[in-house]
Amino acid sequence: MSDISNVTLRVMKARVPDTARDIVRIHKKHRNGIGRNHVVKLSVNGNSSYVSVLGTEEEGAIEMDLDTRLDLGVMFDQTYDFSFTKAGRLGQLRWYLDSNNPSIWIPAWLAFWSVILGAAGAILGLAGLVVALI
Repeated sequence: MSDISNVTLRVMKARVPDTARDIVRIHKKHRNGIGRNHVVKLSVNGNSSYVSVLGTEEEGAIEMDLDTRLDLGVMFDQTYDFSFTKAGRLGQLRWYLDSNNPSIWIPAWLAFWSVILGAAGAILGLAGLVVALI
């Protein structure tokens, strides 16, 4: 996992297309090799949130929407020390399932329950086969 610790950034408002999508924009030089569209755990002041990262041209700033600012307890046009940790598979799953955007979380929950029900069906099918062979 890649960590970026204690990066001081000024909080800016998100662009309109990024609102309610759990996206932050950070200049490439502050991302420490974390690529575009990767999910990271963003932490500040003891609060954290899983967000997807995109780039911005403005150095020294982080663009985020109101929901993310409220989750993290930060205010617009203030400077904070942020920490980024690249999310593992469970962090990515959490981002999909907890997203503010219904076009992300609805398909994610449908896929999640489809996998659970498919696995349950496979187990029951194998159990029935074993019982039939005995």
